[in-house]
Amino acid sequence: MASTTENQNKQDGSKKGLFIGFIIILLGINGYQYYLSTQDKKVIQEKVVVIEEKNTENTQLIASIDSMQSVIRTQQEEYEKLGIEKKELVELNEKLEKQKRALQADAGYKRKYVNVQKQLDEMKSMLSENGGEIEKIKKDRDDMFAANTVLKEEKVKLSDSITQIAAKTTVLEQKVKLAQKLIALNVKTTVITKKNKEIDELIYKAKSIDKLNIKFSYADNKVAEIGARVIYIRILEPDGNTLTDASGPGTFNSEGQEITYTQKQEHLFDNSQKTIAFLITKTEGAYKPGKYLVELYTDGDKCGEGSFMVK
Repeated sequence: MASTTENQNKQDGSKKGLFIGFIIILLGINGYQYYLSTQDKKVIQEKVVVIEEKNTENTQLIASIDSMQSVIRTQQEEYEKLGIEKKELVELNEKLEKQKRALQADAGYKRKYVNVQKQLDEMKSMLSENGGEIEKIKKDRDDMFAANTVLKEEKVKLSDSITQIAAKTTVLEQKVKLAQKLIALNVKTTVITKKNKEIDELIYKAKSIDKLNIKFSYADNKVAEIGARVIYIRILEPDGNTLTDASGPGTFNSEGQEITYTQKQEHLFDNSQKTIAFLITKTEGAYKPGKYLVELYTDGDKCGEGSFMVK
């Protein structure tokens, strides 16, 4: 009986040892699993940090690219205003767009981050140089505009001066021309009868007139050029028609108008105030009663006039 009890105690002790061992093994497994779980969380956390850092870097780079593209667009507009086509800026913008897409694709971000950052630094340097170039071109343009404005003002002043000089010259020429104009004085008409007798009366009888003898002399003019002059005489009958002479009438130009003359002759002007005479023979019909006007023209300008009466 004692032997049986002892055996039973041995069996119970063995079972208790197995149970405790089993519990220890379970505790060990659970501890290992906890350790593994802790390690997994740490790795995951590290990966999360890496991902967040990567996203931050990508976001910063993309923001830098957007900022750079904004500068490029601004510079393109500035160059366009200056009339300059800058192909390098177009190429830079395309390159940046590709880099931005690559960053957004998230492939090999670390290597691309370094490369893109390097290129961005180079582009910043170039855009900075462009900014300096734009400012220099603007300054040169403004300087040229200012110089051009001064030149235009000087041109206007010069043009005004030339216009004033031309006007003064024209006035002076007109004064000189007026001073050179010959003036016929003492225009006198006498009659030569058929008996070749010269008579001087206030009113002439038509039947007694064979020829008209019209005399005058030029006033003193030291400004007028010495030389040959063509003198036209025009006799207007009472009805307004031009009296015709045996030498044959003709026309000449005076102040843009064609004028019919009675007779012409060439005379050497030497400012001696000598008497010049026209001998007129009427060819058509008898003299009409009334007042006859005598007009004298030299160099195409009217230089004197007179009159006589016929009854």
